[in-house]
Amino acid sequence: MGKVFGMLLIIGGVWLGLELYQHGPGGAFGGSLATILGADPVEAEEHASKPRYGGSVDRAHRDSEDRFDRMLGE
Repeated sequence: MGKVFGMLLIIGGVWLGLELYQHGPGGAFGGSLATILGADPVEAEEHASKPRYGGSVDRAHRDSEDRFDRMLGE
């Protein structure tokens, strides 16, 4: 029983960490954490709609496409 409880704690901790990393403390869990922390709910909602990693991923895709186009010689 202790192993099952430990596994559930680990899984819950990973889920909590990923939610906070992706959306920030103001936007995690749909902004409900923002009200507990006293943050502005409107700002938290805007932050939740934009993942933090989106810009760098889009930039990497554009760079990859540009590199591929240069290799083909258009």
